[in-house]
Amino acid sequence: MKLKRYCIILFVFLFAFSCKKTNLTITEPGPDFFLGKMKNDTWQGVSVNGDKLNIAGTDYTFQDTILGIGGIYTGGNKGNIVVVPGGDNLYTVEMDDKAKESIDEVMNIVGEENMTGVMGEIVNSGGDPSKIDVDKIAQNSGATEEEKKRLEELFGGLNSNNFGNPNTIGPKK
Repeated sequence: MKLKRYCIILFVFLFAFSCKKTNLTITEPGPDFFLGKMKNDTWQGVSVNGDKLNIAGTDYTFQDTILGIGGIYTGGNKGNIVVVPGGDNLYTVEMDDKAKESIDEVMNIVGEENMTGVMGEIVNSGGDPSKIDVDKIAQNSGATEEEKKRLEELFGGLNSNNFGNPNTIGPKK
């Protein structure tokens, strides 16, 4: 009988300690993770030094990641640039603060995993939000009809002055 009682007590203690909350903190990759991927000088005219990115002689400073594969940087003519690799190419779009706020909300709607497609649409539109295929973005991201309307509002509230220098940078030759 004593063995049974000891086993029950032991089980209760094990159960109590195994259910204890931990202080585990989930973190996202830092600039070194994303920028480290770019250090191999994959793209023409792109170089990395610490948290600094240089594209064709213009310096940018790392601000945030997009799914650990892309990045948002400050600097340049418009104040911000989004850089997302897609296949062999690197897509870049400069944007002012208003466009960045809209793109942040677009990312919340479509998810970080679909931002490469969004960036491709912006680059293909030549930086003109009126030419962005919102239907394609909504379809590829699985957005609801309400979310699609919000995407149309976000892109409709922008104009080509909010974006600058959409570019597709090819691989080094």
